[in-house]
Amino acid sequence: ENSVFQHFRDELIQELGSEIHLLMTVLPDVEDIIEDQYTPPQGIGNEGNLEALNQQLNYCFRTFMRIASFYYGPFVCVLDDLQWADTASLNVMEVFIRDRDNPNLMIVACYRSNEIHDDHIMVK
Repeated sequence: ENSVFQHFRDELIQELGSEIHLLMTVLPDVEDIIEDQYTPPQGIGNEGNLEALNQQLNYCFRTFMRIASFYYGPFVCVLDDLQWADTASLNVMEVFIRDRDNPNLMIVACYRSNEIHDDHIMVK
């Protein structure tokens, strides 16, 4: 097995700990990375508190991207047609953009300015 992959997997498990199950619910392929190195808990934990769950998920996304881009980066993510993106997708993108602790990630965002109106979420 590739030692870089082993280091990536071990650091991901170490940094996310029990919260890695949140990442696996959104990105099922993470389970292939983790393999049998992790046993998920029975419950999510903050099921009643959506704001806390959202913060935990954002933490998981940031941590995953930091570790992945450290071992396999730099990453350049090009997103096109953002005028059609939903609020949740834009919020995740904002999490990555505001992460000053990830120097190995560049995001290029494109949208059609003629399709953005004053009340569009991207105007904020």
